Amino acid sequence: QYGLDKGINLPALLERITAIPGDFRLRVGMMNPTSTLGILDELLQAYSSEKVYKVLHLPIQSASDKVLEKMRRKHTMEQANFIVEKFRDTFPESTLFTDIIVGFPGEDEEDFELTLDWILSPR
Repeated sequence: QYGLDKGINLPALLERITAIPGDFRLRVGMMNPTSTLGILDELLQAYSSEKVYKVLHLPIQSASDKVLEKMRRKHTMEQANFIVEKFRDTFPESTLFTDIIVGFPGEDEEDFELTLDWILSPR
């Protein structure tokens, strides 16, 4: 979570950078779902700048809440889907990147299929 120790968050930083005059573009790197939830509305506002590429890199890692819990991830798929849907609703032509882990200890065929279905479904 960028800036917690400095009293600033990522959306505020983006707004400060995009206010700088000049011809440049920013691409935000990976953001974990848990941290993104708390700043989502501000983040969408900051992304509205023409200087920010409409790219979301959100590592869901698995579409199975059971596997996410075993991985000790703090987000659920409901939360991840909410973020993706809000981003897509706001920026329909955006690009979505994610990271997936398969074969995690305890993952079964059903868990794998949930993840595969998520990957293959239109976003």
